[in-house]
Amino acid sequence: MSEKKPNAVKGYFVESAMELKKVTWPTSKKAVRLTVVVLSFCLAVGAMIGLVDMLFNFGYGQLLELAGKV
Repeated sequence: MSEKKPNAVKGYFVESAMELKKVTWPTSKKAVRLTVVVLSFCLAVGAMIGLVDMLFNFGYGQLLELAGKV
């Protein structure tokens, strides 16, 4: 009648620890290289978005000037 239930939280942490032992972690050199790649990509995308934003802002300003002259 008093059947003991398995502890779900404890099981989660035990299984997580077992999975983390299976992970192949990158070397520090590879981690630094991949970090540089990610940061470079973020900077490039940020610059492109900034450029597109400037172009749209310029076009919007031109439309406002055009509308004001009518």
